[in-house]
Amino acid sequence: MEPEIRKIVTVTEEVRIEGGKKLARPVRMSAAIAVIKNPLAGRFEADLSLLSGDYSTQLGPMLAELAIKTLGTKPEAFGKGALVGTAGEIVHGSSIIHTPAFGGALRKVTAGAGPVPSAEKRGATGAQLDMSMRHQHDAGTLDGTRASHLFSFSVNVADAPFADEIVVVAAVADGGRPDARQD
Repeated sequence: MEPEIRKIVTVTEEVRIEGGKKLARPVRMSAAIAVIKNPLAGRFEADLSLLSGDYSTQLGPMLAELAIKTLGTKPEAFGKGALVGTAGEIVHGSSIIHTPAFGGALRKVTAGAGPVPSAEKRGATGAQLDMSMRHQHDAGTLDGTRASHLFSFSVNVADAPFADEIVVVAAVADGGRPDARQD
């Protein structure tokens, strides 16, 4: 079954000055966002396989490829997220983004190998989601982690999610925190 997509949104941010200092190289961050109907909104359902199967398999590659296309430069960091409308459960968004299909799609388009960090929560229409970002080759442990690439990228869609929707996000960046001074 295909997810019912109300809209696709892309966001690109390019930071050129940080802390009053012009950066040697701007840092670009991009997110591809799908606003989808939550088929489980308003009711309990033990079986989440529709979300973790069909929805994840279709949304992961589509959003990962769109995020890379929108970034327009070589990626160094990635993240994923889900913002569930108030009639849904957080696990509905988690079921979509925490799968080999969704994370694997981001690893594929970034040539990454590490675990993809995530952010998920329930929120009202227009709520902000702070995407947790990490270098695509970090192992997921403190040893070998590039602290410069641990940062967040805030996204929102002004008219989403409705109570019965989920905002699903794939995000990429071509660098770490602007003007990071520690590693």
